[in-house]
Amino acid sequence: MPSRPKVVAFDIIGTVFSMEPMRPALMALGLPSLALDVLYTAGLRDTFALAATNTFAPFQSVLSGCLDELLAMQGLTASSDRKRAVLDMMKVLPPHEDVIRRGIRTPFSG
Repeated sequence: MPSRPKVVAFDIIGTVFSMEPMRPALMALGLPSLALDVLYTAGLRDTFALAATNTFAPFQSVLSGCLDELLAMQGLTASSDRKRAVLDMMKVLPPHEDVIRRGIRTPFSG
């Protein structure tokens, strides 16, 4: 009989949970609509780089650095509170509609 795995990892951000609610919040900081896509891919880039060096950082922490980089590239600034408010949205992202239809329960699906 196969042994049970000690750890199971799921790809959930963007797959189960939609980051779309963050788009208007990023635009409210003065960033273009495409900023959400750039933020997410930059976060993945940096997370993969950390993993390649056997280093860990929470994804929200990684995104914080990416958000600073994105704001700087656009010549913008934002207060720590405004940036934190955007990144805190990660804690309450809604599941995609197909996740709900398939009956997969999430902490926020009721």
